Amino acid sequence: MREKLNTSATEEVGRSFRNIYLCDGLECAIFFLRTVLAEKMSISHINVISITSDRRILVPICSTKTGCHPHREITPHGSRVCDISPDSALDSILVLNDISENIRAYTRYFSEKGTTFSGHLALLRMPFYKKDDVVYLMQFWSQTAHIFTPRRVRTIRQLLAPFVERVKKAGFPLHEKHMAEENRSPLTPNYDLLCQCRGMVEVQKKIAHVAPTDAPVLIEGETGVGKECVADALHELSARARGPLVKVNCGAISESLLDSALFGHERGSFTGAIHAHEGFFEQADRGTLFLDEIGELSQGAQVKLLRVLNDHTIQKVGSSRAQRVDVRLIAATNRDLQAMVRAGTFRKDLYYRIAVYPISVLPLRHRHEDIFGLTEYFMREAAKTMGKNVPPDISRSDIAPFYAHDWPGNLRELKNTVERLMIDDDTGQNLKEAFQSVALAEEPAGVADGFRPPAGWPTLEELKKSYIAAVLQYTRGKMTGPGSASDILGIHYTTLRAHVRKLGLSMKHPHEA
Repeated sequence: MREKLNTSATEEVGRSFRNIYLCDGLECAIFFLRTVLAEKMSISHINVISITSDRRILVPICSTKTGCHPHREITPHGSRVCDISPDSALDSILVLNDISENIRAYTRYFSEKGTTFSGHLALLRMPFYKKDDVVYLMQFWSQTAHIFTPRRVRTIRQLLAPFVERVKKAGFPLHEKHMAEENRSPLTPNYDLLCQCRGMVEVQKKIAHVAPTDAPVLIEGETGVGKECVADALHELSARARGPLVKVNCGAISESLLDSALFGHERGSFTGAIHAHEGFFEQADRGTLFLDEIGELSQGAQVKLLRVLNDHTIQKVGSSRAQRVDVRLIAATNRDLQAMVRAGTFRKDLYYRIAVYPISVLPLRHRHEDIFGLTEYFMREAAKTMGKNVPPDISRSDIAPFYAHDWPGNLRELKNTVERLMIDDDTGQNLKEAFQSVALAEEPAGVADGFRPPAGWPTLEELKKSYIAAVLQYTRGKMTGPGSASDILGIHYTTLRAHVRKLGLSMKHPHEA
C-alpha cells in the first residue's frame, strides 16, 4: 500500500505545482507532479493535450514521455481524431480503470499518436481549461489497473485546484500561442486535401513520425499522386511551421542560372545583376526547402547540392564569404532514383543524403477508397472558385464510372474531371447525371494493352550513356578499327572519346581495368 497524501500535503503540492507552472512552465510542472504521484499512487505518465469540441483537431501540448512525438492531428470535415474514449464528454472527468478490455483499440490509439502502448492499464482524464471551442485536458496514466478510486480522483482534483484557478483567472498563455500559430500558419489547401485520403493512412502515420524531426525526407510517386500535399503536411506538422516553405521545381532551373537560383548572388557579380538576390536556400532559412523533381538535377547541380547539405553553408555568386543556413530539406521525384544511381546518372552519396526517410505515395488506381472523399472535396473547392452554390450531396453510386477508371493522371486528373463537369453544369441540378455519363479519357496509345511506364522514363542522356557503355563492353574497349565501338556506333573515334569523357565512362574493358 502506497503512502497517502493528507489534506495539508495535498494543498502544499498543489501550490508547488502552480508555482512551478508560473516560474518554469507547464512541462516542468507535470514532471514535478508525476514524481510526487509516482510515490503515492503509481502514476507512470502525464500528458497534456488540446482538442476541439468537434474532435477534429488534436494538439499535444507537453508530455513526461520522451517517446511521444508532438504533431498536430487534423481529420477531414465530419470525422474525428482517434480518441481513447470517443463517446465521453470532453468537459467532464473521465476514469478508465481497466483499458486492457479493449487492448487492440488502445494499442492502435497509441500507435497513431506516434508512441507505443507502454503497458498502460488505467487512465484519468481531467479537463482544466476551455476557450474558443478548444478543450485542454490533463491525462494521468498508470500501469496498474483500478488505481483511480473516487478518493484518488478527488485528491488529484485538489492538487490541480490552485493551477486551474490561476488559468481561469489569468488565462492560459499556451492557448493564445497556439491560436496565434493557427492564424499565422493556416491549414494549406494541399494539407487539407491530404486529410481527405483514407487510403493514405500509412503515409499519414509516417508524416506524424518524421515531421517533428529535421531528417531529410524523399517523397516518391507518380506524377499527380499528391507528393506536394505530403510536403505541405511535413512542414505544417514540424517545429518550422511558422517559418517559410519554399518550393522549387528542379526541372525548371537552367544550368547557367543554377548557382544564382539556389544560393543567390551579389550586386554586380555578373552582367545584369543590378541588385543582390536571395537564393532558394537563403529564402528557406529557418524553414523548409521542397525540391520537387530532384531527379532532373544535372550532375554538376547534384555536387553543389550535396556540398550544402553536408556543410549547411552557402556561398553567393560574387561573394567570398560562406553563409550558414538552417534549412530542412524535403525532396520529391516521379523517377526511380535507385535505378538512376545504378546507371550513374544520380550520385549515390546524394541519394543516401536526401533519402534518410523515404515516403512512397501510391497511385490513385490503388487507392479507390479515396475517390469518393476527393470528389466531394474537389466539388466544394470548385464551387468556391467558380462562385457557384454548394453542389448537391452525392453517393458512391452516383460516381460509379469513377471507380471503373484507372486514373493515369491520378489526383490531378480527378480534379480536372470534376471541375470540367461543374463548368458544364450551370444550375447544379444535373451534376449527378453528368457524373453517371462522364466520358473519361482513354490512356495514351501503347499503354492500353496493360503496359505501364516505369516510375521515371530514362532521359536521352541516360540512354546514351547506358548504350555506349554496353557497346564498349561488347567490343572489350576497342575504340577504333573494324568491329570497334566507333564502327558500331557510326561515329568518329574522336567523337566517341569526347562522349566517353563527358559521360564519365571508362575506355577500358572491365576485365582489363
